Parts: sequence; C-alpha cells; structure tokens
Amino acid sequence: MSNNSNQDDLGGGPSAFIAFVLAIAAPPVGAVLGHVALYRIKSGKSSSSYRRMAFAGVTIGWVLTGLLLLIWSEAPGLFELYLRSTLWRYLIP
Repeated sequence: MSNNSNQDDLGGGPSAFIAFVLAIAAPPVGAVLGHVALYRIKSGKSSSSYRRMAFAGVTIGWVLTGLLLLIWSEAPGLFELYLRSTLWRYLIP
C-alpha cells in the first residue's frame, strides 16, 4: 500500500474551497466543513497552503450563522427571504 501525496492533498484543498463557498450559501455547513479541512491540514493529511481558506470558511460560516439566528429570532420573515434568495431556493418549495 503506497501513499500517494497527490491523493492525500485532495482532502484539504477542495474541502477548504467548498467550505469557503458554503460559508456564504449555507453558513453552518461551511463552518463544519471548514473545521474538517482544518483538522485534515493539522493532522498532515493535506497541504497547509489551504489553511487560510479553511479558516476563512470557519470564521465566515459561524459569523453568518450567528447573524442568521439573530435575524430569525427577531424577524422570521427576513430569514425566509434570505433562504429564498440564496441557493436554498432550489430546496424549499
């Protein structure tokens, strides 16, 4: 069983990029995926060059999650408007 460094590197880069993108479209999912990417980078399973992108995904994801919870608790109509205006509109009938 040989370790291919190219195969190992596939874990951090795409997951860090997807975490960054999902941090805006689906903040909780982006934040969690960012934590997964940071773990893979810390454990040496992927390149550390993606650390900033993964950290940005975590930070943006949790900040937007907090803001969405605040908006949802104060004005549920605005939360529904956000969900219908993003990628969630394909998931919500």
